Order: sequence, then C-alpha cells, then structure tokens
Amino acid sequence: MSHTSLSQGAIEAIINDQSPGGASVEKPVLQIVSTMKPIVSKNNSGPTRYRCALSDGVHTMTIVFTTQLNPLIESEKIQKHTIIRLINYRVNTLRENERIIVALELECLETVGKRIGNPQQYGQSSAAASPSSAGMAKQPQQPPQQQQQQQQQQQQQQQPSGFSTSPQNSLGGGSFGQQVADRKLFASSFGANVNSGGISTGEGGAPQLPTTTYPISSINPYQNKWTIRARVSEKSQIRTWNNQKGSGKLFNVNLVDETGEIRATGFNQQVDKFYDALEVGKVYYISKGAVKMANKKFSNVNNEYEISFDHYTEITPCQEEANIPSARFSFIPLGSLGQFEKDAMIDILAVVHDVRDLSTIITKAGNERQKRDLVLVDESLYQVRLTLWGETAEAFNDMNRPVIALKGVRLGDFGGRSLSTVMSTNYLLNPDIPEAHRLRGWYDSHGIHASYQAYSNSGPEDGQAARNTKTVTIGQAKTEELGAGDSADFFNTRGTITIIKADNIAYPACPSEGCNKKVMEENGQWRCEKCQRMYSTPNYRYIFPATLCDHTGQIWVQCFNEIGEQLFGRPSNDLVALKEEDEVKYLKAVQEKLFGTYNVTCRAKSHTYNEETRIRYNIVRMTPVDYARDSFDLAKKIEAYGL
Repeated sequence: MSHTSLSQGAIEAIINDQSPGGASVEKPVLQIVSTMKPIVSKNNSGPTRYRCALSDGVHTMTIVFTTQLNPLIESEKIQKHTIIRLINYRVNTLRENERIIVALELECLETVGKRIGNPQQYGQSSAAASPSSAGMAKQPQQPPQQQQQQQQQQQQQQQPSGFSTSPQNSLGGGSFGQQVADRKLFASSFGANVNSGGISTGEGGAPQLPTTTYPISSINPYQNKWTIRARVSEKSQIRTWNNQKGSGKLFNVNLVDETGEIRATGFNQQVDKFYDALEVGKVYYISKGAVKMANKKFSNVNNEYEISFDHYTEITPCQEEANIPSARFSFIPLGSLGQFEKDAMIDILAVVHDVRDLSTIITKAGNERQKRDLVLVDESLYQVRLTLWGETAEAFNDMNRPVIALKGVRLGDFGGRSLSTVMSTNYLLNPDIPEAHRLRGWYDSHGIHASYQAYSNSGPEDGQAARNTKTVTIGQAKTEELGAGDSADFFNTRGTITIIKADNIAYPACPSEGCNKKVMEENGQWRCEKCQRMYSTPNYRYIFPATLCDHTGQIWVQCFNEIGEQLFGRPSNDLVALKEEDEVKYLKAVQEKLFGTYNVTCRAKSHTYNEETRIRYNIVRMTPVDYARDSFDLAKKIEAYGL
C-alpha cells in the first residue's frame, strides 16, 4: 500500500544548517516514529509540552511541539507513525552536538501502520562535523591527530577562566580563548566580572560581535545558545522587597525587535551590573539568559516566555540599529473592550478627552494613595475611564487633549468597563506613529464634538444582559410590565430628563479603595462601619432620582455615580462643595441639565415594600442623541420594509 513519500536527507540538512533558526529546509515531510512524551515544567507550572522522535526515512532526531499544537496531540491526530509536513519550525541547540526541532505549525498528512524505512539516530560523528550553534561557520573535517591537538589547546586556554569547555562562544565567531580576552578588555569599565558575564562597552578595542542573531519570536526554554539584537523599549524603576523569605531587589526591561517583544528581569547582583548600563531606546546584543514561562501577573508583554538575567548573561551595545522598532503595541479599540475578560492586560490608543483632578484615597491597608481619572475616547465612539495611580497620577499634567498610547493597562468591570494602570504600565503622549497621527486628525476634525457611548454601570451579568436588549418606548415598557418577573429586564429607550431631585444629590462614601459604603459623621470625623475606621473627609458619590419622559409616558429612574458624572460633567465632590458655598449657583447647575434628551439603557426590577410591589428603574447606560447617526439607522430600517 502506497504512502506519502518522506523528505529523505532533510534531517541531515537541518542539523548542518547554519541559518538563523536553522529552518532553511522548507516544509519537510517527516514521520513520527515514537510515542509522545510529556515535558512538564518545574513545579508543574505552565502548560505541558510534548516531544518525540522524528524520521525522514534515513535519520531521526527529537522534535518538541509548542503548546498551540497540544490539541492535535491530545486528540491523537498526531501519534506514532503519523506523517506530517512542517510548515513553520525552529531548530535549537540544547548542548554540544545536540539539536532539536521546535514545531510551530504543521499539517497532518496521514497515519500509516508502520515505520517507513530503517532510520538511525543522526550520529555524533556526523554531528561533530556540523556547528554546535547556529552562529558558527562550518569547519572542514580535520585528521584525528589535528583534532586532538586543537582540543588540547582549547582546554589549556579555557581552564584558567573557570568556564565550561565548549569550543564556541554564544555570540558566534572566534575561539573561546579570544572571547575571554575580549571580555577582559571590555568589561572592566562597567565593573563586570569576566567570569560572570557583563556588558561590553566597545572601549579600548573592537568587541567580538555576533555573526548570527535569533529573532525574539523564536526564543524559548528549549535552547541555551542564542543571541538576540533588541531595543530597550521600557525600563522599570528598581524595586525592593523584604519578607520572611528574605530581601532583594529587581528591575525589568522590555526588549523589542522586528519579530516581537520579550520581558527581561534582573535580580540583586544583576541589578548592580546591568541597570545603569541599559538605556531606553538603545539597541544591544543579549545572550546567555534563562528563558522561562512568563508570569502574566507582572508582565505587560505579549510573549509566552520571559528572560531572567543570570551570572553568565552577556550584553553588548549595538551601533547599527537597522529597522528595529522603538516599541510594539497591539491596540484594542475602546468599543471592543466588552470582548475581553476582567483583569486582561491590553494596549490602548486613545485621545484624553477629559482630565479629572488629583485625589487621595485610603487603601485597605490604611495607606494614602494618589489617583487621577482620565476620560479616553477613540474612533469607535466609546468612552472609558482610565485611572492613574501614585507618581503617574501626580506627574500627568497635559490638559491639551493629547493622544495617549498605553502599554499594559488592566481591564476592570467597574462601571461596566474601566482601565487602570499597574506597576508595569507605560504610556507615551502624542507618539510618532501612523495610528496616532490618524487619530489626532480624526479627533480634531470630528471627535472633539462627537457624542460618545459609555459602558454600563451594571455588574458583569447585568452588563451581558444589557447588551442584548430591545428598544421600546416608555409606554411600552410600562404596558409590557418589564421587570415584573423574578429577574431584571433591560430595555433601550430615548427620553428627556424633566426633573432632578436636587435636595440630596449625593451621599458621603468611604474613601477607602473599593468600599463606597456610606459613612456617618461623628464629632467632625467620618466613620465607616465596614472598615471600622475614621476619616477626616468623605468621598461623595452621586445617587439621585430623576424623571425620564417621552411622548408615551414618564417613569422615575435612579441615577448612580457614573451616570451622574456623565450628566453633570464633574465629580460629585465638586457639586457638593458648590452647594455648601452658594446654593443659588448649585441649583442653577442642576437646572441646566434639565430637558436634555438621551439614548438610555434601563434596568427594571420589581421590589416589595410594606406589602406593596413596585417596579424600580435604574439608568445603566446613557449617551447624548446623535441625530445624524440615528437618522441614518432609521432610514435603513425604513428601507428594510421596502417603503
């Protein structure tokens, strides 16, 4: 019975390949010739990977599958005797003369009942003739006596340095003895120990630069000989810790090249060695770091892995920056935030539509913390609140509605959808990138006067229901008794606010982060029963009833803090302060908001009090009417009727 032909000789060509990544053999057809063996990461953290033996009919070698291929393995679409075509792969060097294939993308062709041919493991003698790293030029075969003399010379050169006896350095090119000499020459100005990596400055002579570099997108834990050429796009402050396990310090840098980005971390001695030498915007050759699974809790980088600088890490400045970008972003439109889970780390490009005043909150630990809210908008005609914290909040002072590019902000569900900076968040104002120029032009010509839709103030389950609502008149909502059932009902309508009860428009809330409980005044102080703390001042939050009318009827609706801020355009603390200073101006500010017409989403739910059941309505989303867009939508509906 015939079967798909294998690419005989492909494995020998792959092992002897000198190109970056070792993947110049295009789409080889190979056969799985062993059972799958799982590779479990340390401490059982991270996803399981699989490895097995691969054959071209003549030779065999090891292949490791990336996690995106796990479903094919676990569903047994790939198994022993399956013939595959490698679409995208990399070749990594694990140790002297041992190389493996890392499969990134493949095609399953067929599964046959036997091994094809009589393949043998590619021999050590054959492998010895090939370079042990992708950066080395292929050496001609030498007589055994010459090989022995050369090995003895290398060992004599290497033994005083305390290094291993690998005949090539990780930067590629040159003998190991030359590497040691170069490192002694160039590491001294940074105080780097030549036996423990360091930064070569290029002073005093030409450094031994790598002849081969790997793209960041190919770096993974299954290789130990690699060099990347990358730009430092971000660098954190030095952070310290002190707990029961001990104390220490660390810093992070984000590294980018043409293919991707990766985060690198230095601890303790590596902080002293590398922190001052690595500059944002500069390009470096980096090698000999530990590659491990990324901790997404602390990373704002779109990469499955991260680098940890260690005792042997080497960093050399690169004078030719080529086309390496200054940063990498994966921007998400504000209108698409509902598609992402809470706590997702995302990149945002938007215009700062409004800047709120700096304020202070009390954390659950009892510490004061500065915060500042920004209102962001973009071409999706959505607006969302971004909260800046700490020094970032204090430093932000651009009131000219700049374009802001945010790297790694956390998505929250407070108020429907909100954004918040974290320790690893970075931002650029008016970045020099095409997307920012296009957004600037749109905002100046259209966006500055546009109406924006805010995310709802409901909880996660209510938010999902609110996105699946129908549009009715107020009269229909009452006639159909929306909200009279066991669960809440949501509906969209257009109404005009005719009454706002101004006598008690806000309540004094606990200033502690995430609490918002009402506080009671005691002897000039404010007490929170939940937090069991006293505060000098409360944080006022909007809550007030209003009437919503259309041509079919009227309902009383309850408005909460986010709706109040949107309606009045200012925090409730400001309006309460105005009421205390000048009652007339306060009433005028409230009356100015009457008779505005809005598109709203309401939540209707029945409540029983004193044996009387009533339906209560809350506004969970509100946007000004965009008559041009609504007229266009109405015309499309009329056209659908064929009128």
